[in-house]
Amino acid sequence: MKDELSITLDNLPKIAEALKAIRRQDLPGAGQRPLSKRQAVIGLAEELLAKKREGFTTEDLLEALQAHNLVLKASALNRYLKEYQAARQPRPDEAAKKRGATCQTRRGQHRPEYSHRPG
Repeated sequence: MKDELSITLDNLPKIAEALKAIRRQDLPGAGQRPLSKRQAVIGLAEELLAKKREGFTTEDLLEALQAHNLVLKASALNRYLKEYQAARQPRPDEAAKKRGATCQTRRGQHRPEYSHRPG
């Protein structure tokens, strides 16, 4: 039988501190885990998007990535970059909540029957 660590409420802060101290680069094999093509593009997305803004074409970027053994189709690269951008954009309902918006019609008229507050 294994010696089992008795986990108690008193141990939790110690465990939490130990977890906070762990750094990814300290783990065995850190940085050596293979990535999918999507993960690689997401990791490079900021630089890829910056190059696109500088005027580089998708084909230019594909050639640069291929030189580093990352072979993609143009449609895949564009799809991954769009997914990255969409994930960074706040959703409209979240943006409205942050602004404190109420239930209104498109013309800005408050409609109490659509209000979420009990009336």
